Amino acid sequence: MISDIVCQNNELRVGTWNISKAFCKMHSSLKDLIDKYKDFFNSFGKVLTRRVPIETAGRPVDEYLLNNHQVLFLMSLLRNNHKIVDVKAKTIAAGSVMEILKALLEFDFGESQQRYVYAAQDESGRIKIGISNNPEERIKNLNIGNADELELVFIREAEGVRYTDETLLHKQCARYNIRSEWFEKEAMECLN
Repeated sequence: MISDIVCQNNELRVGTWNISKAFCKMHSSLKDLIDKYKDFFNSFGKVLTRRVPIETAGRPVDEYLLNNHQVLFLMSLLRNNHKIVDVKAKTIAAGSVMEILKALLEFDFGESQQRYVYAAQDESGRIKIGISNNPEERIKNLNIGNADELELVFIREAEGVRYTDETLLHKQCARYNIRSEWFEKEAMECLN
């Protein structure tokens, strides 16, 4: 189990796994942001890493451990909607990493969970286009009942409400439609 707050080099830090849960974001998306702006993050102190077991998954996860300033900088990089702005204001007002994490974990995001449109490819090249709060977990679940192994090949944050982003991608790829959410491999050219 991942602890909420850790003390490293006499400094309180919080792991990106907990931050991803609190903001309803994919952990890999947060890590990508940190990697992209690594120099900025390191200007607030060295970004630390650790490997931790996850209660719900079989494999350990590599996460970053962020200090107070790094958490605030990461929050500034996240895409805004009304609820995200509200939680950012509350956590910045809280001031410390411990208070920030507590505020994040107690915040009720309700319907504001971020959704992602994704494409998964089976072994024969066919593409499934869908939408999910957690595409990586969705692919794991689809693989349970699928004869072919599915691989996540495309992911993007949904910007519209409900299923509009997914519906738009289905329309853009309509000429390659096989059935329902499944498309020929050529549909990949419509996704970029």
